[in-house]
Amino acid sequence: MRLTLASLLVGLVVAAPLVGCAKPTATPEQRAAAKQFMLTDEPSGAVGILDYRESITPVVSKEADGEATSPSTSIDTDNATAVATTEVAVATEPKSVVLLGKIGGGKLTWSRESAEFVISDPALDLEAHAACVDDGCPFCKDKSNAEAGRALVRLREASGNILNVDARKVLPVEEGQMVVVRGMASVNSVGQLVVDADGIYIRR
Repeated sequence: MRLTLASLLVGLVVAAPLVGCAKPTATPEQRAAAKQFMLTDEPSGAVGILDYRESITPVVSKEADGEATSPSTSIDTDNATAVATTEVAVATEPKSVVLLGKIGGGKLTWSRESAEFVISDPALDLEAHAACVDDGCPFCKDKSNAEAGRALVRLREASGNILNVDARKVLPVEEGQMVVVRGMASVNSVGQLVVDADGIYIRR
């Protein structure tokens, strides 16, 4: 069974897709299939990954016996219980989205077996926020969970299968590029934001 970058990102220690083997050469058919994803004009309405995650993260109230111990916990005086309001990540249905991200940002960026790669919210650049004083900064609001600022981009063929070639072999993409990705986004069962792209624009 072919391993995907998504499975590696959730902790499977499998080196074959990423190291140790020669990169497969892309076929003319794969190049033609990948070419359709490249956009000549930047899509409008792009949002950062952290902002998008915040917009789709539901707020769920959890009740537990005990006393309030933090500002995020309130007391239900009628029932004498502590009610904690917590933001939790749950799996979501695919939704149309346009995301701005920087290729890379995690320990693993590329799959050598499939057209999948990781992008990260530009706000995750620590150096850019060394002197940040903005209380509304999306990085500062979620700096405790950098994974929330990353997304897995996948390129699918017309058949629905992910292209079985390294994205770098068929697209002019590389680590550190700023890209705008258009497609259908969903959060999977382990909390990863996954985007099945139908268009990619590279900012120059």
